[in-house]
Amino acid sequence: MSEMFDRTKMLIGEEAFLKLQNSHVVIFGVGGVGGSAAESLIRSGIGKLTIVDFDLVDPSNLNRQLLFSQENIGQKKVFAAKNHLLALNPKAEIIAIEERVGEEFFLKHPLQADYFIDAVDDIYAKAAIARYCIENQQAFLASLGMGNRLIPGGFKQLNLNQTQNDPLARKLRHFFKEKGIDLKKVPCVQALNGPDVVSQTPASMMFVPSSAGLFISACAIKHLVKSGKED
Repeated sequence: MSEMFDRTKMLIGEEAFLKLQNSHVVIFGVGGVGGSAAESLIRSGIGKLTIVDFDLVDPSNLNRQLLFSQENIGQKKVFAAKNHLLALNPKAEIIAIEERVGEEFFLKHPLQADYFIDAVDDIYAKAAIARYCIENQQAFLASLGMGNRLIPGGFKQLNLNQTQNDPLARKLRHFFKEKGIDLKKVPCVQALNGPDVVSQTPASMMFVPSSAGLFISACAIKHLVKSGKED
C-alpha cells in the first residue's frame, strides 16, 4: 500500500502527506459531486472520511455517480460507497452515516473534523450544514448547482453573497437570509458557466458534477496541507 501514494508524496512532500493521513473530512452527499470528491480524497491519502447520505442507489444514478455500478442498485449509498472506497485503500477509516441531514442531525451527531464538504442539493440540509459549521468554527465548502450543464467550463471558490448566474445560489441566498445565516461566511464552489437547459429535475451527465467534485477535493487538500503552492 505504501507505493500507492509515492507520486502524491513526490508532488506535495512527505510532511504535507502526513497531514492528509492525519486528517478527517466529512462529506454530506455521495452522489455526482460528493462521490467524486470522496474518491479523490481517498486516492490522495486522507486518513479518515465520514460520509453521510440517506438515499439508495438508483439506476438513474449510474450515468454520473462513479462510486456505484449495476450490482449496487437498490443498496444504501453510504454503505456501497464505503465498500468501494475501502477497496481503494483498506487502511483508511471510513464512517458511514445513513441519515437525512437537518437541524436535528447535528444534535445526534456533533461532528468535529478538519474539513466539511456539503455536496447535497436540499436547501434545508445546506442551511443546517452551514449553520453548524459557522457556529462551531468548522472549515467547510458547499457545492452549488452542477446540474443542467453539459460542459465543465471551470469552477470558482467564493462566498455565497458573491455568486452569480446560479439558480440554486439564488434560492440559497433568499433562504439563508430568512434563517439569519451570514452569506459572507458560506464558502461555495460555483460553475463558471450557467445552465444549458432548464428542467424541474436537474438533468446531468458525468462531466460537470465529477469535475466539480475533483475541484472541491483539491480545495480541501490545499486547506489541509496549507502548502501555499499555487499551480
